[in-house]
Amino acid sequence: MSQTPQRPRKNVVAYCITWASYLLLILMMIITSLPSYLPEGSSPWVVVSVKLSPLLIILPGLIKDSLRSYTWLCFIVLFYFTQAVVEAFLSQGAG
Repeated sequence: MSQTPQRPRKNVVAYCITWASYLLLILMMIITSLPSYLPEGSSPWVVVSVKLSPLLIILPGLIKDSLRSYTWLCFIVLFYFTQAVVEAFLSQGAG
């Protein structure tokens, strides 16, 4: 009788944090693509598809729990982080 090996507790915690962060990032991309956050005349559907396509491409691999997909997720999140830092430093302060 073969048993499925159990993951160590640290791995389970990291797995749950990764999925929660991934889903929150997708939610944040959707919220920031609402018409009130976009410049006049831009299509929310185009913006959402451009923002979400890199994240959704790796979703099947994440569901299969592929290590390669988690590695690609790190690279993709790095681009989102870089964009957020640039926007933070280039945005005009309130007032």
